[in-house]
Amino acid sequence: MLRKRADVFAENLAYFYDTGPFGLATLCALGATTFAGHLDTVGENAFDAAATTTHTLRYQDSMLLSAGDIVTINAVNYKVIGVPRQINTAERLAHLVRQP
Repeated sequence: MLRKRADVFAENLAYFYDTGPFGLATLCALGATTFAGHLDTVGENAFDAAATTTHTLRYQDSMLLSAGDIVTINAVNYKVIGVPRQINTAERLAHLVRQP
């Protein structure tokens, strides 16, 4: 039986999104729902313009985030700014702003 390329690609990401003791991912929460993700800080933009977001979150496509959602990562709240974009067939990237 042949599997879709997207299914094989998503399966290969399982190690990348492992939140266990030796995993690479961080556990994130949207309300009572938890999911794995990779939080990164935003660097300087071209021409030293101020960034409108403070962080980005890369996560699997199975989780649906929307603009305005509050995501908790390591006991810190972040607000999703704009619509998360699809990176590939299995992942999305959301722009976040750390909340006080």
